[in-house]
Amino acid sequence: MSYGWTILNLYDVYYELNRGIFKLPIYMSPTKTDIDVRDIPWLKRIPEVVLCMRLGNPDDENSRFDLHFHTSPDEYVVPKIHQLNYMDPKPPEKEEEKIEPPSKNKFEQPPVPK
Repeated sequence: MSYGWTILNLYDVYYELNRGIFKLPIYMSPTKTDIDVRDIPWLKRIPEVVLCMRLGNPDDENSRFDLHFHTSPDEYVVPKIHQLNYMDPKPPEKEEEKIEPPSKNKFEQPPVPK
């Protein structure tokens, strides 16, 4: 049974390992395996639950960083794709201009605001 899930790009645009220390928010199930990063702002997060992880090669500097019981999630970085304002325009000011989640049909064009 799945309680939550998250997503992280393992490789960058140059096909290099996306090394670093990451704080990943956990989203409510069901897992969406075909998610587009532009859809992430509409996912429902599980409040105050994150996955902290380090990703790197054995010889990377952050792989040699000692892990202590007092290591804080504040020492980890939230990837841009999980930051709510990333790739997202300013919130609409008027009620009728609310941004709706993208359509499931990938070929359907979004409605044009009036």
